[in-house]
Amino acid sequence: MKYKLLLILLITLKVSVSQENSKFKILQNSKGEFVLTNSETQKVIYKKCALIQPILGLPPNTHESVKNYLFIQKGKDLILFNSEIEKSIFTIECEYSKKISALYNNESSYYDSLVEKLIIKIEISTKNKYPKIILFNLKTSKIIYEGSDVRAELSKASDLIKLTDGVGSTSSYRIIDFNGKVIVNYTSNKDFYELSNGYITRDANYRVGVVNRQGVVTVPFIYKKLKHAVNGYIIADNIEDRAGVINSNGKIIIPFEYRTEHRNYYPHYIFSIDGVFVFHKNFEDGNLVLVDTNNTILVPTGTYIDVAIIDYDYTSYLFVQQENELKGIYNTKLRKEVFPCEYLFYRHNKLLKFGLIEAYKNGKWGLLNINTGVIQIPFDYQSNYSQFIENDSLKYFQLMKDGKMGAITLTGKELIPFIYENIKSVDKGLIRVKSNGLYGLIDAITFEIVLPCEYSRISEYLDIEKIEGSSIKKGSLSQDRTVIWKK
Repeated sequence: MKYKLLLILLITLKVSVSQENSKFKILQNSKGEFVLTNSETQKVIYKKCALIQPILGLPPNTHESVKNYLFIQKGKDLILFNSEIEKSIFTIECEYSKKISALYNNESSYYDSLVEKLIIKIEISTKNKYPKIILFNLKTSKIIYEGSDVRAELSKASDLIKLTDGVGSTSSYRIIDFNGKVIVNYTSNKDFYELSNGYITRDANYRVGVVNRQGVVTVPFIYKKLKHAVNGYIIADNIEDRAGVINSNGKIIIPFEYRTEHRNYYPHYIFSIDGVFVFHKNFEDGNLVLVDTNNTILVPTGTYIDVAIIDYDYTSYLFVQQENELKGIYNTKLRKEVFPCEYLFYRHNKLLKFGLIEAYKNGKWGLLNINTGVIQIPFDYQSNYSQFIENDSLKYFQLMKDGKMGAITLTGKELIPFIYENIKSVDKGLIRVKSNGLYGLIDAITFEIVLPCEYSRISEYLDIEKIEGSSIKKGSLSQDRTVIWKK
């Protein structure tokens, strides 16, 4: 196989003056030429080479057989040499060789590679617009792809290769295995999705089905749309525009009795969490139904008009809403509504990691525990002010109650009594408080009073002023937390 072209390889190489590779030795003479010799027999295998280089950048756990390969540039030839069997595997005529790469999973770390199934990609510039691509299986010593410009990447499971030919709307795609066998061809990423055991894809008649990782059709191409759900379930739209659920082998799990999500005059609600599927029952109204994988109706149609995932990091909790604007919380793992539709929710992300969520009821602020389904902090606090504070030693809220401000822990324990007109975190681990128009300081860890409320001004950087008669004393806070007055 010979081409007059420019070879581009994909990891920068560094060549030492002397290198060992199994029983072969790589030497460099005073002219900069490389020589490959058998260190046992002293036989010269190649000489006057511009480059003799092992495949660098391989993961530490790469099989020893892969490490036996050498890339040799002699004149315009680039040679892949297997030092174990003392044989050149292929020769490519080129003008320049610089880099080489192994094909790794883009979503994995650099060293999380395929070990014995390692693939190298050689990109060769040609006189044409697009370069030539060669994919080589180092385990089998075979070329598994040879053709025009193509982007190659590993599948998510790292057991197949995705090839992309072309750019944008003109792109075509195929999945091949490590022997070069075509598993599936497809023309659009729109209806393509990689499952754990196969691929959702579209045929030439624009019908969608599933092909497994061996290239066998497991779900026939009879659907308008397939949408992957977790645990092997697939939300499917049939040709009658009804939605249901099938598994990855095509078995119907939930009958096709629900509205598809194609109609523009309704929001797209169809989704699945923990085996709970959210559908519209029909096209005539916006009511929702919650169904599980046993086709059991968990929440009948007409109960909720809106269902939404609270946060994609905490997907087992759903906001649910009835006819008014008030919302509740549904736990998909418990298969039950843990809080009724009596609340308003505005902020929630920071507290979900503690299993908590801020809520508002009848104009008051409170805290709900979404894990236990109980009210963690009762709705006794004003809804116009709440601030969550988190530091290394403590997590608490600054709140307002009956027109006065204070602070409580996440369990409701009072840290700062509700007697202040204002509280604010300031410099040096302190909290500034205001009472009767005067300022003081409280320690932000112990919540003990550092300075009483008798100062006319305390800035965020602890500049302090105090009115005495007709004069204003100015000072600052010392390291031992006493006031140093300026003379």
